[in-house]
Amino acid sequence: MKTILVSVVAFSAIISCYGQAELIDHQESLVYCSSGNEKLRLEDYDGAIADYSEAIKRDPQLTEAYINRGNARCRLKDYNEAIDDYNKGIKINPNISGAFYNRGCAHYSINDYNGAISDFTRAIELNAFYREAYNNRGNVKRILHDDEGSINDFTKAIELDPKKSDAYFNRGMVRISLKQNENGCQDLKMAVSLGDVKANEELMKFCK
Repeated sequence: MKTILVSVVAFSAIISCYGQAELIDHQESLVYCSSGNEKLRLEDYDGAIADYSEAIKRDPQLTEAYINRGNARCRLKDYNEAIDDYNKGIKINPNISGAFYNRGCAHYSINDYNGAISDFTRAIELNAFYREAYNNRGNVKRILHDDEGSINDFTKAIELDPKKSDAYFNRGMVRISLKQNENGCQDLKMAVSLGDVKANEELMKFCK
């Protein structure tokens, strides 16, 4: 079964730097934060971390700098430091769904599955249309042997975006593991139709 990957899919968005630049220090913090965002896009993760750190020095309440520094640290697989950054950003602003989603991915990466589920759930509470959060929570539930819960989450992810193959693949593999081959093979066929190469391999194996 596909698992969560700490890749482009996992850390979904760079949080824009914004605010009322009334003070010089705050203006400078936004400049550093924006520079960090550009470096993060260019995969200069060390440079991005340095810029976000400068932004935080000038404005310790700049939520976006903490969250995006956490994203850069996750790219470097420094998950514990990333979680610390997400914690700080969430403490300042607990209403950013992407912060909980990204922290959930970091928790998953250190095998803290309960922490991951808690964060994905909170991300969904803040944004009921967060397809990736449903898909990733389904993966974690599968690891924890909550097969029914994982199928429900994959189904919701499919409802939110029926043109993405991963949730079909994931749901199909769970169904096949439960000996529900007919439905599972239908899911794999749909994933194949959407261009999923791995699904085709599993289809040949289980759905002859």
